[in-house]
Amino acid sequence: MRVNNGGVFILDGGEVSNNATVGTAVAVANGGGVRIEAGGMFDMRRGTIFGNSGLNGGGVFVTGTANPGIFRISNGTIYGDGILVDVDLRNTSRTPGSASLSNAGTSLRGTFANGDFTQLGVLTTTAETIEVEDGVLQ
Repeated sequence: MRVNNGGVFILDGGEVSNNATVGTAVAVANGGGVRIEAGGMFDMRRGTIFGNSGLNGGGVFVTGTANPGIFRISNGTIYGDGILVDVDLRNTSRTPGSASLSNAGTSLRGTFANGDFTQLGVLTTTAETIEVEDGVLQ
């Protein structure tokens, strides 16, 4: 899933799974599950992201320098390297960031209420599993 130029992707349940980027060019190889580029936004309200692969940010990759992409999560799980499950279920990448990787983008956790997002914290580059319940990182 690629989100850019004012696009918004809302995951409110369900899953993003078993996707892979093709090639090694950075412009197309990052973000196997969801890639948020300049001007794009991904709101993860519930759901699971697993089994995706990319050069960087196998699960979620956020980029954009002039107008950074934004990833906001209030509830849900992104399977990373730290979870004890079959390796095929994990998001994978060649560098750290199999769960989430920000490259000049913004990754936030918090809560949604009546369509408004309240930030409770920031997610940094991680290769571990990200699990958020009611805006709280587990």
